[in-house]
Amino acid sequence: MNVQELINAAMEGGNCTSARQLAERIGVSHVAIGKWMAGDNYPSFEAAAEMADMAGLPVVQTAASIRAKSPEGAKYKKLLKKMSAIEADKEMLVGRPRLELGTNRLKVYCSTN
Repeated sequence: MNVQELINAAMEGGNCTSARQLAERIGVSHVAIGKWMAGDNYPSFEAAAEMADMAGLPVVQTAASIRAKSPEGAKYKKLLKKMSAIEADKEMLVGRPRLELGTNRLKVYCSTN
């Protein structure tokens, strides 16, 4: 998944009709969303995680994948892959973690839905 696909999935999952609405929901400027869509910049791990949660995607795995594709993420690629693998194992055992929107905190719900 690339950044544009994540943004579209988050907008759909979060019932956002514009980039401005999405930006407000995740606490960034609409200009930042535009730069992400154009490929000029990448979202932070936290912003990518919030969008993944809105889209109903695996939070840590998706955010790690997005950050690994960024220019500065290349130096952390090994760590991000490891985080993603650990999170996939944890999700299978415990349940899907969800972000509390606007807090950048993960909560794990003990269910697989």
